[in-house]
Amino acid sequence: MKTLSKIYDISVRELQKITGDVNLLLVLIIAPLLYPFLYGGIYYLKVEKDVPVVVVDNDNSEYSRAIIKLFDAIQSIKIIKQKFDKKEIEDMLVSGEIHSMIEIPKDFSKSLIKGKQTEIYMTLNSGRLLVLSDIAIPVSQNVAVMGAKVTGKFLQNNDIPAVKNKELIQPIGVSFQSPYNPFMTYGDMVLPGLVIMIFIQIIFIGVAAATAKECEAKNWGSLLKMSKSNTLLLFGRVFPYVLLFTAYWIFARFIMFSVFDIPFLAKDSQFLIIYLLSIISISLAGSWVGTFLKYKIMPFVILGFTTYPIFMMSGYAWPSMQLPLLVKYIGYAIPHIPILSSAFSMAQMGADLTYIVPQIINSIILIIVFTILNLLRFKKIRKRYCPE
Repeated sequence: MKTLSKIYDISVRELQKITGDVNLLLVLIIAPLLYPFLYGGIYYLKVEKDVPVVVVDNDNSEYSRAIIKLFDAIQSIKIIKQKFDKKEIEDMLVSGEIHSMIEIPKDFSKSLIKGKQTEIYMTLNSGRLLVLSDIAIPVSQNVAVMGAKVTGKFLQNNDIPAVKNKELIQPIGVSFQSPYNPFMTYGDMVLPGLVIMIFIQIIFIGVAAATAKECEAKNWGSLLKMSKSNTLLLFGRVFPYVLLFTAYWIFARFIMFSVFDIPFLAKDSQFLIIYLLSIISISLAGSWVGTFLKYKIMPFVILGFTTYPIFMMSGYAWPSMQLPLLVKYIGYAIPHIPILSSAFSMAQMGADLTYIVPQIINSIILIIVFTILNLLRFKKIRKRYCPE
């Protein structure tokens, strides 16, 4: 009972420290509740609609108008103007007023009537990641449809019986199947990872800042006097953060994901296992880093230059197999990586724990390593503040 009582007292002290400090309160209590809804609101539509596109119709024929009508019917595209001044179109691309230019050549219809191959030229603002999927893919599909119709008409006009057999007109077809993220929406893909990234970065920064405050407020002595066991001190300090951020995840999973209709294919009980292992290892890492810092503001500097690199290293937004070998090895030492690399396969594809065994082992190893590192630091700090 004494052990549990001490753990309780240490945990209560940690919570009082959070609620008694405006900065820690904002980071650890307010931010985890607001940020997911902020990002959810940003990606509320999930897919782009009416992406502005300019068409240059140099042919102005029945065929060119027909294919422009097909393009304009695409949900993600909005034909805003039909212009002929290329310099003006270049300016519109640079300014972001449009994101693509489609040019139909002058002899477009003549070539089609004669059965000759012709091309439609497309200029894309490839600086935007979604342009390829939002514009190029549907345009290509519509061109293929138009091409099959033109071929059929050409064969029919020339009394070629192949028109009776559609397979002869278009012998090779592609069947697109998307069992995961079937609507190919960017929001559905990125939001689960962003929410998890928010939580794990906040818990890392928050624990590090709370630990650094012990030095800033010269409170290490009072903390260490609460127990002679460094293990109890560590457990008592980490426990409230793990409990708090488990509650945040449950709230996000069942409230936020429902509000924004975010698909989540993982089994909740299985995902909770890797999530708990990860936030424990991240809390321990934050505690260890915090012991080296003199001021609680310093961990917030870390937030600025680590968030995006960690997200990219995880393989969530960029395939991990394409990462340099050195970066992969560095990733094994970062406690954020296992949960992020697991989130994609579990949340998007419904993978179970058997697919993420390496990430589970990685998290367990990091828990052991950071526990040892914390105990060594506590031992050194105890010698300084509580010499016997």
